[in-house]
Amino acid sequence: MKKGLLCFLAIGLTVVGCQNYDDQFNDLNSQISALSTQVAGLSQVQTDLSTLAATVASLQSSINNNGSTFSEGLSSLQAQIDALEGQLSEVASSEDLTNVNNSLDGVKEDLEDLLSSANVFNGDLNINSIATLEFAQSLKGKVGIINGSVEIELNADMDAEELQKVMSQIKTITKDLTIRAINSSVAAISMDSLTGVNNLKVAQAGAISFPMLKSAGDITLGNNYESKLTGDINFGVLTQVKSFKTGLIASGTGFPVSDEEDNTIAFNKMSSLNLGMLVYYTPKTLIIKGDSDTSINLMSLKSIDANGKDKSYNVTVDGANELNIPGLVLGEVTVTNVKNIMLESFSGKFNLNDGVENVTIGALKNDFDATGKNDLETINLTMNAPEKAITLTNAEGLKSVSIAGEVKSVMINNNDDLTDLDISAAIESLTINDTNLSEAILTYTNANLAEKGKLIVTGNNDLTRFSADNVDGLAELTITGNEDLATISFDGLKAVPTKAGVNPKVVIGGVGNANAFNALEIVQDGVDSNEGDFTTDSGIDDLKTYLTEAAKNAGASLKVFFDSADDFTDGTNEDTGLLISGGSTEEARLTVINRDGSSSAKKAKRAFLVTTLPTNNQTGQTLSINGTTINWSHGNTAADFVSNLTSVSNINQAKINEVTLTGNANGSPKAMVYTANVGTAPISNVPTVTTKADAQQVKLIIGDFSSTIYLSTQSLTDFTDDTILGTDKSAESELTVVNGTTNINAVLNAIVADFNTTDSPYTLANTMMASGTLSVTAKDKSNAKHGKAIKFTAPTTLGMGSLTINQSVSEDDQLIGEDPIIIVESDTPGLTLSNIGNPRNTVDPNDTDDIAGDATTGAGKVQVDLASGTVIELYNASNDTNASPSVTNMGVDSTTGAANTNRLSWLAG
Repeated sequence: MKKGLLCFLAIGLTVVGCQNYDDQFNDLNSQISALSTQVAGLSQVQTDLSTLAATVASLQSSINNNGSTFSEGLSSLQAQIDALEGQLSEVASSEDLTNVNNSLDGVKEDLEDLLSSANVFNGDLNINSIATLEFAQSLKGKVGIINGSVEIELNADMDAEELQKVMSQIKTITKDLTIRAINSSVAAISMDSLTGVNNLKVAQAGAISFPMLKSAGDITLGNNYESKLTGDINFGVLTQVKSFKTGLIASGTGFPVSDEEDNTIAFNKMSSLNLGMLVYYTPKTLIIKGDSDTSINLMSLKSIDANGKDKSYNVTVDGANELNIPGLVLGEVTVTNVKNIMLESFSGKFNLNDGVENVTIGALKNDFDATGKNDLETINLTMNAPEKAITLTNAEGLKSVSIAGEVKSVMINNNDDLTDLDISAAIESLTINDTNLSEAILTYTNANLAEKGKLIVTGNNDLTRFSADNVDGLAELTITGNEDLATISFDGLKAVPTKAGVNPKVVIGGVGNANAFNALEIVQDGVDSNEGDFTTDSGIDDLKTYLTEAAKNAGASLKVFFDSADDFTDGTNEDTGLLISGGSTEEARLTVINRDGSSSAKKAKRAFLVTTLPTNNQTGQTLSINGTTINWSHGNTAADFVSNLTSVSNINQAKINEVTLTGNANGSPKAMVYTANVGTAPISNVPTVTTKADAQQVKLIIGDFSSTIYLSTQSLTDFTDDTILGTDKSAESELTVVNGTTNINAVLNAIVADFNTTDSPYTLANTMMASGTLSVTAKDKSNAKHGKAIKFTAPTTLGMGSLTINQSVSEDDQLIGEDPIIIVESDTPGLTLSNIGNPRNTVDPNDTDDIAGDATTGAGKVQVDLASGTVIELYNASNDTNASPSVTNMGVDSTTGAANTNRLSWLAG
């Protein structure tokens, strides 16, 4: 029987999958043979015939449209088998069985005749010379289906036209196809009819064309002649592929590939890449490298897998005229030198590089950054990113921007060519600075008025008109330095933030920040009057309700000015042509509101640490605050000290002078670290090693800082000494020891040296007590460091014994503060708590001597006077060893430099 190939077909000649005719026809033959030899057993014959019938039916349904000869032949075979089954049901004698045997022989002959007429070549087909080409030509129509591999080595000796004729007849290859030109001058061939192949390798100049290929395994594209591949790469109907690869395809056995790039199609001069029917790509990573004029077709690609489930794709394109993937939703896209980007459904991460001119993205959920992208001309973004940002900075060629949807912040800065801006999105923060806009009519809305809402319009020298009528509230509004901006419109702007503690800030115009807002007339009712009227067509009147609401907030900072006025009168003085830069008089007349909410003012705060408690439980402890004196008794412990100090009556007494009094017993945080054995005990079992990895290690970790001591009986070859720095907060030291001689104290001293010669916030000491003992104290004497964890580890074989910290379960692994702290804080920002004079028994942290100080109590002073004991004041100065970051020493006077001119009532409306 002749061998053949059967391809399972779906629609037309679309190859879904192939298997050898060999297998199925041989199966059929074996069944027929079995039927012949077992004909004496009727029941077995019936079973074999049933199986034979099913096999033929499968062949017939699988082959479908692959030629009428096959279809008709199989139908005839099926009819014969059906007849045999009928005969078996009537077998009554050996003569009847002989007749069945004869009929089976006839079916076998018919099968052989059918296969001999098939358009099939069995075996591998190699074409690399004139002779092998002539052999292929002699096969004529037999090459429609190749049951094997095909290898083509293109060379100038072969007739290119005749070779193309052979190639155009091949429709299916069951194994691999390799096409390799021996040089770039050889004419390329195309596989015009090929619909299915296993793996494919092709390296040739000109173009790569597989216009009918629908399924393949790995496709490797050779870049042997990349500079000469200037035509199309066409896989226009490909729907299934295992992977794309680009690399150098060599000649020889197996055509080995080097410098292979997975999931990559890289040809920097190809005119087009057509993958227009590829719906999914199994690796989900695709890299395309072409030319800025390369046309790419990925119109069918979707963010799905073979089962239709959502998947993230990573698509990178460097060089193309346009990237348009309507079905791409999830994943990451990186583009370079692609003129036009169209991702109408994309929501993933977008990386923008140079060479991109126009970007449209329809559902972005991530940041968009165009900083420094000077090739960019237009941006059209629809955002679904309430916590993300759009940054359009220093894109000097950017001309048009459109933003819709929702995004947290938009920064448009230093885009000198920007002339068209359309924003309809919900935005929390919008900045428009240094553009070439002449008008900006925006329909955007607030994204987070309750807390924030910011609009900044600055330095746009050509801007004449600005409108944001849909914005209904802002926490911050800045309009400055737009020298031609004469008209604004804020029809909906009425509200300020509703969240407590958020203070509105408004800056419009002013000296050095002029716009072009003009008052046609300013009429002050009298020289000393606070009443009057502004007449203007600038639109500042629109802000009256908003500014009035903002002014109700005591912490608001509001500075709003006209930049010029045609006429001014106060009944006595008349002026024309006022300018904001015309001096203090003209500035005062052009002021709408100038109120400094003293947002920089702080609540003054002073804190005192009692480093030595009074010697007994006695009265006589006093605290003087701004003219009042609080008395209390010491108590027996630090907790008693603080409890007695912060009694209800004392707190209320402080409140009378607008001071809040608090205290705690957590000052001077410290800890004790113990070894079970005494410090003089020798260490042992330290190995002889040359690398840190094998050395014994002792480690002390305090908060974010740590020191590791590497122990060895000889120097470590890979050791480099590191000190604790604020950047890495770790140290390493090497200790070369002698087993049985070096003691525990030597290890502890090495750890102490690490911490104490660096900028760690801790001071360590080896106390040489009954056990090996380290004391750890925080340089910050306040309670700021309280609770920092400590961990001490060492090998159990070293001889230190068990390791403990603080020797108390409830206080293990912590820095524990045990000294009282007294804290006084002004209730009003700017209320000064004076640092003049030093209280009795107080150590000045900036002086080594105790200073008796001035015991006089007076307004603005704080004094602590203990019957005995010692007090130091905790400062926030960075150069002070007692620095306490949580303490503010002095506040800022809220009246200093705080102007308060309010003419909002003069505005119309």
